[in-house]
Amino acid sequence: MSEHTVDIKERRVMIVPVGLEKDRIIEGCTAYPINVLYLINNPKKIKNKKAVYEYSLIFSKTILDKFNNSHICIFQEEAPLNSFIDCTSALNRIFVKEKQQKNLSHIYINVATASKSFALAAYVFALFHPDLVTVFYLKTSEYIILDYLEKESGNSGSLKQLKEEFLASGLTKGPYKIDELPLFPIIHFSTKQIGLIKCLASQEKFDSINGLIEKLPSGLKSENRVQIRRLLRSLEEKGLLSVEKDENDARNRIIRVSKILNNLAKILS
Repeated sequence: MSEHTVDIKERRVMIVPVGLEKDRIIEGCTAYPINVLYLINNPKKIKNKKAVYEYSLIFSKTILDKFNNSHICIFQEEAPLNSFIDCTSALNRIFVKEKQQKNLSHIYINVATASKSFALAAYVFALFHPDLVTVFYLKTSEYIILDYLEKESGNSGSLKQLKEEFLASGLTKGPYKIDELPLFPIIHFSTKQIGLIKCLASQEKFDSINGLIEKLPSGLKSENRVQIRRLLRSLEEKGLLSVEKDENDARNRIIRVSKILNNLAKILS
């Protein structure tokens, strides 16, 4: 299927960054019973990555053509795949989009073609959703360029042949073996804590608790001052903020937001 929303009763999603691989992506898609596929490409504006960008687009088109007449609904996304935060944001965008469909069953993330930044972002994302997400890698010993270099010089073939084989398969070729990465428990935050974290991340400090309350999202507006203090204390105990006395007003409290909280707000969805 082309890129469009269809009525799928149980959405089984796969997310995969498109680098210089093709066979690894196609085999990963056929290894699991997916019906929604997200291909993530680098944006064109990434500096010094022109060749990677151009070849990844070639592979994206080939993958689209491969599954065009299948039951799989395909979407294309962009993210700088060398940025942990941008990769995390892309995963969260997809997650929020899929959750809105109300029938999300599972998410599979293929990191066999990923940059280290994307692979790390995918793993951290999965730790927050261990019952919903499977992260996997496709192992192989068939690296096309290395195989080419290891051949005896008299039978190594031409660069034209190497390019043809690369365009046909990518950097690697099968057979592949699926390796699912184990996930371990991680701290979970309540809906109220997440709402407060996102609000706190909007600025470096708040001059008073009342000033924070004024900026709270609608879901937290109904909370009284004592409940807000309790939520702040729970985040302070985790080292995400500090609540200090105001030197000019002993009754007032200043809230200082940590860099960890700012980064956490970009990960939580």
